[in-house]
Amino acid sequence: MATRFEIRIRHPDQRYASQFASEAFGEIGALENLFSRYIEHSEISRFNRWPPGIPFSVSEPVFMCIECAESVRTHTDGVFDICCALGLPTASPARPRIVMDPLSQTITRSDASVRLDLGGIGKGFALERIGKLAEEWDITDWIVHGGFSSVLARGSSDETLCGWPVRLSGNTAHTIQLINQAVGASGTDEKGDHIVDPRSGKARVFNPRVWVVGPDAATADALSTAFMLLDEASVRRTLDCYSGYECIVDSDASRKGTGSIAQNPRN
Repeated sequence: MATRFEIRIRHPDQRYASQFASEAFGEIGALENLFSRYIEHSEISRFNRWPPGIPFSVSEPVFMCIECAESVRTHTDGVFDICCALGLPTASPARPRIVMDPLSQTITRSDASVRLDLGGIGKGFALERIGKLAEEWDITDWIVHGGFSSVLARGSSDETLCGWPVRLSGNTAHTIQLINQAVGASGTDEKGDHIVDPRSGKARVFNPRVWVVGPDAATADALSTAFMLLDEASVRRTLDCYSGYECIVDSDASRKGTGSIAQNPRN
């Protein structure tokens, strides 16, 4: 994940809130040691060196994160693929590069060229784990972000119970209120055209910046990456599979406006 995480908590007991924050950051550190392909002993790094065709046992968080990623890959016809960030050859959307076995909690790569990279979903998954931790601690009002590109909020910032304000940057500059929701953001401003389209194998995007708002941070994270590569009609078709999610596409710098919005109405 290699980014800065911040958490804000509204709670009457400052000491208790601080203890929870410490636990939350500890959870993030533990996930970093599992997910990062830059840490030699992480599960992802070891899997990327593992012989193809042989099942590799992983921890529950790694399996769950990959499972979520594979679900988004299926619903986006292969546009989101955690195996494509390293510039691998184009693969058929219907044919996964990894095989998952939930009974043994193992993953198997199809050939030696396959590498996993959870950069497009890992931060959102980490925020969801913090959400589960908050439930255990009975912390109800909080917001957490990872590098400002993944945000998860629960409860409200004050007594009005109107959620947490989050400002969207770029040409689509306005503030949204998150009420028990997440935001996943992707764009080209900081890293340039770094998102590879698995259909072509080229780093070329359709949209300059995208935000996805919905109930699950990991899914929003992954969808925001996929929607960078899709036109509005394709975004709308994908959202038909995701109740409660909406997509905000940044307007072009040469045009005025607040950006186009494709949305699947919330329940």
